Amino acid sequence: MLQIETTVSELDITMPRNYKTPAGSVQYKKQDPGLIEKAVEYQEETGKPFRQVAQMFGINYSVLYRHIKKKNVRKIGGQTVLTSAEESLIATNLAKCAEWGYPLDLFDLRLIVKSYLDRGGQVVKRFKNNMPGRDFALSFMKRHDKDLASRLCQNIKRARASVSPEVIDEYFQNLRPTLEGVPHSNIINYDETNLSDDPGKSRLIFKRGCKYPERIMNNSKSSTSIIFAASADGTVLPPYTVYKSVHLYQSWTQGGPPKARYNRTKSGWFDSICFDDWIEELVIPHCKKLVGRKILIGDNLSSHLSVQSIKLCAENNIEFVFLPRNSTHLTQPLDIAFFRPLKTAWRQILVDWKKGAGRNDCSVRKDMFPILLKKLITAIDINSASNVKAGFKKAGIVPVDPNQVLNRLPNNVTTTDQDNLETTLNMNNSFEELLKQMRYNDNNSSTRKRANNKCKVQAGKSVSPEDLSPESEMNPDDPEPLSESPEPLPESPEPLPVHPSNELGFISSDEITPVNCQAEVQIDDWVLVYFDQECSHKTKKRGFICQVIGTADSNTLVGNFLRPKTTRDHKGFIYGFPNVIDKAKFSFSQIVGKLKPPKPYGRGLFLFELNSKDI
Repeated sequence: MLQIETTVSELDITMPRNYKTPAGSVQYKKQDPGLIEKAVEYQEETGKPFRQVAQMFGINYSVLYRHIKKKNVRKIGGQTVLTSAEESLIATNLAKCAEWGYPLDLFDLRLIVKSYLDRGGQVVKRFKNNMPGRDFALSFMKRHDKDLASRLCQNIKRARASVSPEVIDEYFQNLRPTLEGVPHSNIINYDETNLSDDPGKSRLIFKRGCKYPERIMNNSKSSTSIIFAASADGTVLPPYTVYKSVHLYQSWTQGGPPKARYNRTKSGWFDSICFDDWIEELVIPHCKKLVGRKILIGDNLSSHLSVQSIKLCAENNIEFVFLPRNSTHLTQPLDIAFFRPLKTAWRQILVDWKKGAGRNDCSVRKDMFPILLKKLITAIDINSASNVKAGFKKAGIVPVDPNQVLNRLPNNVTTTDQDNLETTLNMNNSFEELLKQMRYNDNNSSTRKRANNKCKVQAGKSVSPEDLSPESEMNPDDPEPLSESPEPLPESPEPLPVHPSNELGFISSDEITPVNCQAEVQIDDWVLVYFDQECSHKTKKRGFICQVIGTADSNTLVGNFLRPKTTRDHKGFIYGFPNVIDKAKFSFSQIVGKLKPPKPYGRGLFLFELNSKDI
């Protein structure tokens, strides 16, 4: 007898991941589920024999018999480890976790199934130690593809997740009467954003199997800050750009969008000086063309607000409305519908520029930025009005609709849904309470406490100077910039409005003479002025020597400020004017006192009796 030897590899008996019916095997006839339901209903109503009904509807007799006599009909082929009710319970819980901001991955799904089997005392032989494999998780997602999907997600901070429906309700209760009777053109939303020098990733064509797809294109992590504002009728105000620089040069302001404004700060971010200048140069001229009350809606940031700007707006019938804390992703119209298409268009403009004239530049030159900004404004001009209107609608501002925001928060389980879950899915309130605690719990576990630099005003209410009591005013008050031209502007520290009488503890009365009224200060006098300076999350006072050159109003003076100079002799006592004249305003309350006239020290330097280390 001929003996035939075979091996396992020759038979190829390994089970494929996606099972396919072998050729020549018995094919089961696929019946229409809808037709089967009609046949079942007809037989139950008429009571006719199964064979007669099956022949009438064109289905097999055994199929009709099985669906009537056996209520739990198994599907053809292999059976799932968990029942449909158990899988539905898991799918519901997965969706609930994602809804409350804690989505799970495939490995978490496998751990949940293992825990469920272990607690129920079930042992599944096909699972090693009751731990399902990755194929089970993929098959589970495929079976529930109508309810679940694997998505790339973005991370939000716990502070943003803590915005609860109660906070939103209170905000809209204050917002509704504030916006009553205000036309859409008079409701303006403002927000700060930045345009990066990195165009980001994009899909390109490479050889299949390429391990390291790369594109040669210079980029950097730097960015430029811009503040945009738009009204509810779709009107977009000119942008206001802030460069990271000590000085501002004329070439950085040429070729940009019409009526755009430019400024600079040492950090590259907006401060109250820039915000006051934006209010004065862009917002007020635009609002003067409008009739009636004007509303400015924005976030309550110390860098975006000062008492001076509120008073200036009050004189022009402009009111501020603050958004709830950490809720700009839900309530800020520009964040919702304007900035994403803006930055998408910016990345394309940046790629085109880096392929051409800027291919050798790592970052966007400041003299080139206005030109690219003009291209950006032109590119988004077609859809900007519709995007802004959609943002105001999605934020629930125009028209006022709290449900636009509340619908994007996790929903509470209603009584009917809760009863249904308890009876059919065996789910209780402990799961939801745990999620509420994880999302909304405000435990003061952080040992670091940040200073409160925000106005103590309820979100949604308008703000007037009278509303800002000494306890609610921000500290410090910021000085106003004097220069209105694109020439280099002074980097003036922010003043702290305290009386100088309590600041003379470490300075001898022989070196400085206190002043009691502004009339005692004359032009060309040398005075010591204190400003407030932020340093390592703390506020410290710093003095500067200046020569008075004039007055701005009854309580404000103007002066040219000196800087300490390093010399071989008289170290710390020599001062001089900087190359770019540092001219700024200051109030009488900031003056510590008058100094004795200095002695000339040659080449524009002055010898004072006051050491720079003492101030």
